[in-house]
Amino acid sequence: RDFITKPFTSPDQILQGRVPGLNIANRSGDPGAPIDVRIRGIGTTGNNQPLWVIDGVPIVQTSNVTVNTGSSTETNPLASINPNDIESIDVLKDASASAIYGARAANGVIIVTTRRGKEGRTSMTYDGYVGSQYVPKGRRFDMLNVAQYIDLQNELGRNLSSFAGRPFVDWQDAIFQRGGYKQADLQIRGGTDRTKFFSSFQHLDQTGTIIGNNLIRSTGRLNLDQKANDWLDL
Repeated sequence: RDFITKPFTSPDQILQGRVPGLNIANRSGDPGAPIDVRIRGIGTTGNNQPLWVIDGVPIVQTSNVTVNTGSSTETNPLASINPNDIESIDVLKDASASAIYGARAANGVIIVTTRRGKEGRTSMTYDGYVGSQYVPKGRRFDMLNVAQYIDLQNELGRNLSSFAGRPFVDWQDAIFQRGGYKQADLQIRGGTDRTKFFSSFQHLDQTGTIIGNNLIRSTGRLNLDQKANDWLDL
């Protein structure tokens, strides 16, 4: 549970660098961008993504947050999940996965268990994060100045008349911005020996370092466990 002290936008970020043999890569730098997860390497055919199971239920790949990666629109099935709702994550990458989930576990299984209510006094927890993100000047590409650019065009034998009188613009200054990150989490938890509950609410607003890229997400969740009698739990 050491990841609870850090702001994550998606559960896949929690696993990065923590599980041997597990490779995670974002397909773009957009907030909430699609991801590639590899547990058993890359197969010759078909989908190489592992099976994600949330509280015993496989994720439905069609009901996800959608982001634009430039040439096409793809989805990240995990970007709609509040990471602070997660109790534990287990990665199955051997024969045990196939024994439980069959052919769907050919690429491995990642099991996510979310938090539930506990017997005891009702507790309320609030977490808030505020930050910024930007591309430092030292990490940008070195651009030609006006004189260098004209010399380059002359060497290429191009007609520079169309550039006469036009101001020189560094395209990096035109598209980069200082992004922001705001996240607020509220959790309420408690219960008795027969009734336990856990509820959470989160609002996340992340602005990317390129103009027009952002992720805004509001989630709410209620988990209720009721012991109806000695042999029935709801």
